[in-house]
Amino acid sequence: MKRNIVRFLVKWIVTASICFLIAVGASCVRKMAGETPEQTKTRKRAIYSAQVITGLSGLSDLTEILADAQTVSRSSAYKLVEIDERALSSVDILREQLRTGFDAGAIGKVRNVIADIDQARQSGAITFNSEKALNFYFDAVATVEVSLNLIEAIQAGQKEPSVRVAGSRALQSLQSGSSEPKWWNRAIVKATEIYRIMAEQGAMDTAGAWADGDQRSKQLHERNKARLDAWRVI
Repeated sequence: MKRNIVRFLVKWIVTASICFLIAVGASCVRKMAGETPEQTKTRKRAIYSAQVITGLSGLSDLTEILADAQTVSRSSAYKLVEIDERALSSVDILREQLRTGFDAGAIGKVRNVIADIDQARQSGAITFNSEKALNFYFDAVATVEVSLNLIEAIQAGQKEPSVRVAGSRALQSLQSGSSEPKWWNRAIVKATEIYRIMAEQGAMDTAGAWADGDQRSKQLHERNKARLDAWRVI
């Protein structure tokens, strides 16, 4: 009985922390002292685009976690990381265009690549052996889309959307997956790390956010290549 109570408290603390970090990391980028509105907008472009890369990094790492737990097959894991890598390359192009202030349709191109994940699932090219893991993965995909939505709002001069729904979905997904500890325990640690990084990025200045995103992109390209080489079906 005591053990169950402790497990419940740990799960509640972790999931509540993640939802808090989502809210802090993917929103509430406030104007810094002395910043003009245009400077704030530029900094948000740098921050939100860096957070997209962080989200893609989380998806790649989550794929490895699920593959290690045999929740997805090696061929499914390969396909997921292959899509992640294409999405990352599209984000690299988006970030270069955002530095000039214009995106030239690059946001839509990133969305199209991310949509390939669901299309691959529907076609049977990727399969999950656990419905809970599938939901967890696609809620992680939704977190990436939240950052894209924020960039899109800035570019259109619109009010930035709330991230509360994404936080609620993450909470439900984490709670439901707790009955499958083979992958869930590692997944919550990874999710906590990703949202902590997003929160840190949310407080960066413009130059710091651009540099952070560039470095994380380089590192993710390297990790994705290593994973694709390891999972390549001969």
